[in-house]
Parts: sequence; C-alpha cells; structure tokens
Amino acid sequence: MVKKTLKRKNLNNPQIKSYEKAVIKGRKSQYVAKSDSGWFVKRGDAKKASRVFEDKKQAIIYAREIAKNNTSGLFIFNQDGSLQERKDYSK
Repeated sequence: MVKKTLKRKNLNNPQIKSYEKAVIKGRKSQYVAKSDSGWFVKRGDAKKASRVFEDKKQAIIYAREIAKNNTSGLFIFNQDGSLQERKDYSK
C-alpha cells in the first residue's frame, strides 16, 4: 500500500490562513459544560478541566475572564450538551 501525502500548494492562500487562525482560536477558547462533578471550565485543547464549579454562573464568570485575557472565544453549553451561547473576545 502506497501512502500519499498532500502538499499545500500556496501557503499565502487566504482560505488556508483563515482556516489556520480558526483552528488556533478554537484551541485557545474556553468551554463551559456540565459534568458529573459540576460545571467545568476547560480550554479547547486541554484534556482536563482547569476548574470545576457547583454553580454555572460562577463557571461562566471565570471562563469569560480567561477568554477576555487571552483574546479568545467562549462556548457555553446547556446541561443537555447543546450549545447555549458563543462569544468572541478576539476583537
């Protein structure tokens, strides 16, 4: 079996640059979601939660502050896992 690797032809392509920025932004974004132990705040590329709260409001306040400081995004999920709100603090 022969493995084929695709080469990027034009690294200055605006679509490629836009996609790369979106991926990096997603990794830096903060996520607030429900777990068995409470409401957790987690960075997009992290395996573990940075903090767990009993109250969703406290988790949102904490995550919003981190997102603002890192000029990244904030994703807030409902208890059922659906997306409730998305904020962008990169501007």
